[in-house]
Amino acid sequence: MSLRDLWNPATCPATLRMMEQSNLDAFKQLTEAADKKLLKKVIKTYCSQIDMCTYQNLKMMYDRDLEASKQDLNW
Repeated sequence: MSLRDLWNPATCPATLRMMEQSNLDAFKQLTEAADKKLLKKVIKTYCSQIDMCTYQNLKMMYDRDLEASKQDLNW
């Protein structure tokens, strides 16, 4: 077994299970998103325009965009 095989989630059930659980947790949180319009925008951006469509990524970008939407930029 090579070092590459050790880091492959498909060959390590525990790693794969953790990734599945993390994606499931992110999915559950996204179903309760407060700003559905923002969530749809994030999904469109990261699933259609950029191939980064995992629930973990969507949750992270939704949280980041939600926080940014609350900021007020003044000169």
